[in-house]
Amino acid sequence: MNLRVWLNGALLPSDKATVPISDRSWMYGDGLFETLRIHQGLPFRWNDHWTRWNSGAQLIRLPVPYSESVVRSALSTIIDANQVSNGIARLHLSRGSGIRGYSVVGTHSPSLAITATADDQTPEYLSVTLHLSTVRLPSGDTLGKFKTASKLPIILAQIEADEAGASAALLTDTEGMVATSSRGNLFWIDGSNTVVTPPLSTGALDGVTRSVVIEICRDLNIRFEEDRQLPPSLFQQAGVFITSSGFGLAPVVALNGSSLPASPLLDRLRAEYRLLLERVA
Repeated sequence: MNLRVWLNGALLPSDKATVPISDRSWMYGDGLFETLRIHQGLPFRWNDHWTRWNSGAQLIRLPVPYSESVVRSALSTIIDANQVSNGIARLHLSRGSGIRGYSVVGTHSPSLAITATADDQTPEYLSVTLHLSTVRLPSGDTLGKFKTASKLPIILAQIEADEAGASAALLTDTEGMVATSSRGNLFWIDGSNTVVTPPLSTGALDGVTRSVVIEICRDLNIRFEEDRQLPPSLFQQAGVFITSSGFGLAPVVALNGSSLPASPLLDRLRAEYRLLLERVA
């Protein structure tokens, strides 16, 4: 099946949806994207994704060429065209083509592509093994909160994880504190059943599912806090998990080949996440 792509207002077969070689997202990673979970044909947490996407675009001074209503309608169009009931959608915004070099002078035609792909697997039921990466994220990096098209540090960390036989990388910040994983935001549950995640000042993504977990903790009166810890401290926790729009909440079962404990509290968080997901429909 040749999937369809929404590209700058046109619905095209994926093999016909192309951009110029001079496109700045291709040339320099000068772009921004969002990845959304589609459940029963509808996007989960659309408003949160749209808000983060717009905030990132403002930060990098990249004008969004379409209104929210147009983009939301285009997303529905591509979901229907590809018959996606459950799966993943992606918005990718490029600054477009311009003069050679890093200057953005003359770049007045941003390009937007929207894709949607079916995934019938239940997103929140997988486990993850982590490998501690040598790649470090710059502490206080404002860009880290957004999904910019330049993800080379995360890619290099994932390469290390692949070579080590792990499913994801654990990244630290410039001070060596736990920041995130290459597949999503990192959380741990301490001995007092407090849910903890690194602050965004570590360079971690301001993840939509991260925010959902914080919301769940508030609604269920589960203690939550942000904290900075060294990687070895993860072995002292009651449980570790990562979050992503792609799969929800996933337990981390090992770090550098050594097992990590599982917390029953994660099952409660996952069950509540599933309820929120079902309310989309």
